[in-house]
Parts: sequence; C-alpha cells; structure tokens
Amino acid sequence: MIQDQLQGLILPPPENGFNPVLWLGLFLLVALFGLAFWRWRKSQKSALLKARKALDLLIKSASSSTVAPFRNNTLNNNQATAIKCSQILSAGFGVKRLDQYKPENANQWQSFYQKLITLCYSNDSNIEINLLLQEAKYFLLAINVGDK
Repeated sequence: MIQDQLQGLILPPPENGFNPVLWLGLFLLVALFGLAFWRWRKSQKSALLKARKALDLLIKSASSSTVAPFRNNTLNNNQATAIKCSQILSAGFGVKRLDQYKPENANQWQSFYQKLITLCYSNDSNIEINLLLQEAKYFLLAINVGDK
C-alpha cells in the first residue's frame, strides 16, 4: 500500500490520451487520401477523358445507325459522324485544328487524317465509318491522361 503511494509520487500515472506521433500519422494519412481523391477527380474532369467518353458514345450511335434504309441518308449520317469525330478529337488533343496535332506515329496519323478529311468534305462511300472511328479511338487511347 505504501509502495503504491510512493509509485505515484516517483513516476507519474500514465496518460490515456493520443500520442502526438499518432496524431501526426493520422494527419498524414488523411492528407494522402485527400490528395489521391483530388488527383482522381482532376483526371475525371480532363478534356481527354471527356473526349474518350464522347467518342465511345459516337461509336455506339454510329454502329446502331448503319442499317439505314436510304443510301443518301447513310452518306449524310457518315459525313455528320465524321465531322463530330473530328470535333471530339480536336477537343481531346487540345488543338484547334487537327492538322496541328503531331503524334509519334506520324505516318499512321496522316493516313487516318486524310480518310477523316475525305469523309468530312465529300460523299465518298468507300470509307467505312466504323473502322475510322476505331482508329480515332486508338489515337485517343494512345495518349496518357497524365500527359494532358
């Protein structure tokens, strides 16, 4: 009994609160999760990601409208789809005109670009719109979201 009383005088009783190191660790953990969430939200709002989603919707709508009964209507739809595709690509690449975009594989891009321009400004029925849209998707996927 006397030893217990002396123990309290010599050594203070242990505290039941959090250690400052635990508070610092908790703060750093919350800050890390906050930073990760902010980065994720920023990437979800990027122009490139919006362009990818818009192009996916365009591909779905183009594949469902290929069974049009009239040839002239199909050509007009293909031309409108090609124009919409060029607008989506311009927004996704962050350029005003598509000829300003310079990818790593320039030969493949030039071939695609010529087909897109041909379809935008003429009624050429030799170009398959679904293949053209798949190529456009390839070029959008080749760019990293972090690069933008």
